[in-house]
Amino acid sequence: MGTEAFKAELDHEVDYIFDNLSNSIQNHERVYHNDSNIKARIRQILIFLRSKDYLYDVPMIAKYRKFDYQGGQILQEHHVQMIANLDVEYGKFRGQMQQIIDFLTKLLRVLDSNSEGDLEIQNERQLIVAHLRNLEKCKSFGELQEYQPLVQFYKQFYKIELEQA
Repeated sequence: MGTEAFKAELDHEVDYIFDNLSNSIQNHERVYHNDSNIKARIRQILIFLRSKDYLYDVPMIAKYRKFDYQGGQILQEHHVQMIANLDVEYGKFRGQMQQIIDFLTKLLRVLDSNSEGDLEIQNERQLIVAHLRNLEKCKSFGELQEYQPLVQFYKQFYKIELEQA
């Protein structure tokens, strides 16, 4: 993964973690800190967890790298474990999202190979492209789960075509 792609993916993950973590950070605490400051500290924790240059685990970060994440006391030691857990959850979330994207992309290829100017298939293709664009905007497992009935429908409706592909 290129540096730009890595940064973009890290930005998405920081947003995901911030959205899920913000419920545990009291609203009165957030008034005194801007969200970008909190996101920068979440990013730093993720970098520590992922970096091969550092051999940091959750207890090491929580105890000995407080000055990197605790600015203004907004993030506490227990938040480091929560961020690590949300990091794992985000990996599962992205995995499920990628499975749906891969399936819809495969379905697009199948439709393209069988379209031959059929207006209904072209309309269906446009609908799938719109679903792919909207799928990238999902921010939670709940939103992602809304695509499961659609995927199941397509798997049944285009079963023969998908098996031949």
